[in-house]
Amino acid sequence: METLNKNWLTEGLSDFEYKKYILLAYLQKVKLHFDKTELYPPLSDLIWHYRNLLSIKTSYEQLDSGFKKELESFDVKDLKLIYSKHQQEEWLKEMTDIIQYATPLLEKNIYDGKKIYDLIEEQLNLSTVGIMPLDHSEGYFLFHYTKSKKVPAYYYSVSKIHTTEGLGRAIYTSYAGTFMVGINKTYETIKEQLIKTNTQLPLPAVYSIQTELALPFKETLMPIAKRFFLRKANL
Repeated sequence: METLNKNWLTEGLSDFEYKKYILLAYLQKVKLHFDKTELYPPLSDLIWHYRNLLSIKTSYEQLDSGFKKELESFDVKDLKLIYSKHQQEEWLKEMTDIIQYATPLLEKNIYDGKKIYDLIEEQLNLSTVGIMPLDHSEGYFLFHYTKSKKVPAYYYSVSKIHTTEGLGRAIYTSYAGTFMVGINKTYETIKEQLIKTNTQLPLPAVYSIQTELALPFKETLMPIAKRFFLRKANL
């Protein structure tokens, strides 16, 4: 997907109509992806731009309040100086107008994407496979579209990271192979095969994620499954 330039608001012409055109063209592309139930990277991109916009808005408000005001008169009764309302710099006013226009549009598109996200997540199910070790920070998860006999498996590793919002978690995944399920081939059978393939994990944590939804895997199901897995598995 062609994303919106990270500096779209501050680069180039500070013209309201021009910025409006850039934003609406971008949001139209986002909508096309959402219509195809392709959530990523559009949804995460929208959230980044929204947060960045709020940050820029705060900076501009601080800049605005720092402008000098002209002394207009003196209130003899209350012994107060009276200042005239300062005139904003033209570029600052233009940027403020763009931010006020863009913020609710980004909010709406994030809401639309999140609504699709929630509907999909509700259709995911997580279960453990076989005996689980005490340490669940690494292992495998099986992603099974239940109307198919094919089950792709992914190695995962979870680590703690420091973010601007505090301590968070990051998940690393890598493709470990695709297996078949049937009458004599269960999730436990797949687990046995994974152990034989990687002897460094003699007793891995193995989870299965199942869904009946046939949706874009890379752009939708996999990103949602990873976040769903992190939350539900309490890693």
